[in-house]
Amino acid sequence: MLEAAASRYELALELDEQAFGGAAIDATGMPFPDATREACLGADAVLLGAVGGPRWNDAAVRPETGLLALRSVLGCYANVRPRAATRATPRARCATSWSPASTS
Repeated sequence: MLEAAASRYELALELDEQAFGGAAIDATGMPFPDATREACLGADAVLLGAVGGPRWNDAAVRPETGLLALRSVLGCYANVRPRAATRATPRARCATSWSPASTS
């Protein structure tokens, strides 16, 4: 989908897939491996899909702990994104502050 949108709007994308969450636990024993952390810090944007599932419900290490670590590393409070992006949309990693008043 990203590649189709990039092609249609003549945007250049450089995608780098990294292990995260449950897949990372299976591969490395950690939900947010150092290699993934470094890739995220060097990226203009981070896109996540599902990070866990029932397979890890009773696991000692939970996939969701990777999300908390990612938010901490990037200084993010929550997964907040612009509703629509345009060429004029400034580059930003995440929202660092939020209040209920800002949603009205």
